This record gives sequence, structure tokens and C-alpha cells, in this order.
Amino acid sequence: MSDVTTDLRASEHAALRNEILQNKKLTFERPLLILSGAAVAAAQVHAIYAVWFMPIALIAFLWLNVSFTEDRMRSTARVASYIGLFLESHPQEWIGWENALRKYRERFSTKGNKIQDEPPASAGIQGSAIQSSLFWIHVLPAVLGLCGLGIALYRAHRSLEILIAAATAALALPFLRACLRAFNPTSAIGKLDSQRTRWLESIKPTTEKTGQG
Repeated sequence: MSDVTTDLRASEHAALRNEILQNKKLTFERPLLILSGAAVAAAQVHAIYAVWFMPIALIAFLWLNVSFTEDRMRSTARVASYIGLFLESHPQEWIGWENALRKYRERFSTKGNKIQDEPPASAGIQGSAIQSSLFWIHVLPAVLGLCGLGIALYRAHRSLEILIAAATAALALPFLRACLRAFNPTSAIGKLDSQRTRWLESIKPTTEKTGQG
């Protein structure tokens, strides 16, 4: 391998590892920023009915963040799998991140080319502290908001308050399901395994060509 290729691999390796670190940083910073914003807003709001809408607004923003976080987790798994296959263990021909990503997208650009994200139950995969932390960062504020809303509803249970509380509870249930799906440790590790399989599938023609040569 030439010195130029070695330098390119080292540079790519450093850049991709930095991307993983940035993804991990964002997954924790964004929900904390949302919670900080909600706390500041709650302290500044003086209109009584505006306070009733705070829990449902908080859950809505956190739910949007769940989608963002899940996307970042998928991106992290894709990058980490690429690093393991092409840069750290050298079992595959190195063609560069952009070329490999182009093949990946060509192979999995259609809906029919999906690979199961979750590993089999027999795999015995243990939970991840990171996934558990993300779950509680999102769910605990929503639970506290619902509890506060319930106490307020007990004190003032007119029709408008009941309607707001019902809408908040209706939103909270699918939000909880989304958190359970996104931050399931077994599923997250399974995504890492599935991304590795996707990379191997996407470079099959290259591997076969290399083997024939």
C-alpha cells in the first residue's frame, strides 16, 4: 500500500471517528437543550392557560427529537460498521468513504432492499447504558409533566382543562412507544449488526471482482 493511500486512510479514519463523537454529543445535547428551553419558558409564562399547554408542547418537541436521535444513531452505526470493515480490520478492499457510500445507497435505495434491524432473541445481547440514559432523558420529563397536569386537573377540572389533559395523554402514549422502539438497547445493537450486513451486501460485486482477479 502506498504512502498516499495510507495517509488517506488515516485521514478518513480520523474524520469518521470525529463524526461518531459529534453524533453522540448531539444525541445528548439536543434533549437537554429542549428541557432547558421548557424550564425557561415555564418560568416566564404567566398566563394560566399557557401553563396547561406546556406538557403537550414539551412532549411534541421531545418526540421530534426522538426521530432526530434515531437518525443519528443509525448514522453512527453505519459509520462505525464501515470503520470496522474497511479501516481497522482490513478484510475488505478499501475504496474510500464516498465511493463505498455511493455503492451502499445504490444497493439500498429501494424499499424492497431492507435488512432486519433486530438481532435474534437468542443472541443474548445486554442492555446499553447510553440507550437507557437517552430513554429516561426523554420519558422522565414527559411523565413529570403528566403528573403535574394531573394534579392541576384535580384542582381545576373544567371542560377545557379536561380536554387539554386528554389530548396530552393521547400524545404521550405513542410518544412512549416511539421511545421504547428508538432506545431499545437490543434494537440499537441490532442496527449496528444490520449496517455491517448492508455494507457487505453493497460491496459484493467489488469483492467478487477482486476475488476473480
